[in-house]
Amino acid sequence: YLASEQGLLFRLDRARGRFTAISTGYKGSFFGVIGTRDWLVAYGLRGTAYRSVDGGAKWERLSTGVLGGVTGAALLDDGRLLFVSQDGRVVASRDRGASFQPVAGARPDLFTDVAQAAPGRIVITGLAGVQAVALP
Repeated sequence: YLASEQGLLFRLDRARGRFTAISTGYKGSFFGVIGTRDWLVAYGLRGTAYRSVDGGAKWERLSTGVLGGVTGAALLDDGRLLFVSQDGRVVASRDRGASFQPVAGARPDLFTDVAQAAPGRIVITGLAGVQAVALP
């Protein structure tokens, strides 16, 4: 899957060797897409996130609680979904995006991405550099 503008995602059609467009119903920009075989979440401008549980046929808007653009996401080994944003927020979901809770411990920054470094630890990148954060 690839994220794009105007609420579009692109899915690789392996048989045809090309990407095909998927409309989510959103009209803004997506910055990324993350998920598993069972669900996908696309994220982007102004805290926007949409989830599909049927391979992209239907999409539902999620309430992230974030106002800035969601610029990065990580799926942790324990199943949590993390988002980082341009307004310095880190939020986590334990229920595939149905709800999000703030994660404390990161120095506020204009965050650009997040990755799991080890069990219980993440690395966040932003304009001020890289920071390691222990998760509860």
